[in-house]
Amino acid sequence: MRSDHLSYSPFHPKIIASSGFRCQHARVVVTVQLLVAGKTLLLVPDVSETDKYRRLLRDVIAGDVFVNLALVREGYAAAMIVPPDVSCAEAFRAAEAEARSGGRGLWGLPTPTPTSAPPAGANCHPAYPTVCIPPPPPDLKRSGIPDRNSPVDRRYGDPHRFGGDGIGCER
Repeated sequence: MRSDHLSYSPFHPKIIASSGFRCQHARVVVTVQLLVAGKTLLLVPDVSETDKYRRLLRDVIAGDVFVNLALVREGYAAAMIVPPDVSCAEAFRAAEAEARSGGRGLWGLPTPTPTSAPPAGANCHPAYPTVCIPPPPPDLKRSGIPDRNSPVDRRYGDPHRFGGDGIGCER
C-alpha cells in the first residue's frame, strides 16, 4: 500500500506478530493468505496513523473476517496493546487468552525442560532453561549465544527477544 510516498504493509496493524513466530513463519503466511485471498480489504484506523517505526496501524477486515483478531485467536500473533490505540484491546486480550488456554499456535509448543543445572551462583534468566543467559541489560543478540536452538520458556517472557515461539531460532 502506498500513501504519501511511503510504503506500508497492511499486516503491521496494532497486532504485531512476535519475532518469536519466525519458526512458524510459513504457517502464518499461509493463514494470512487464506484469510485475505480474493477479498476486499478494509483498513480501519484507531487513533494513531503510524507507530514509532512508521508502520501503518490498522485493523484489517477481509470480507467478514477481522484478520487481526483471527491471527491472535489462532495463536499466530500476540496482542500488543499500545495506548492510545486501545479500541480493540479487550477483544485481543481475550483472544490471546483463548489461544493460550487452547494451546494453539505459539502457545501449543511444549514447555522446555532444562538439560542441566546452571552453574552455582550463576545469574541465569529462567526464560532460557538449557543455557545460562543473564537477564538484560545488556540486550544480547542471538548470534552471540553459542546454542542457537535452545528453547525459550515463554512463562518467563523472552527478555532478549530470541524467539518467543518456544525455540530460540534466528534467520
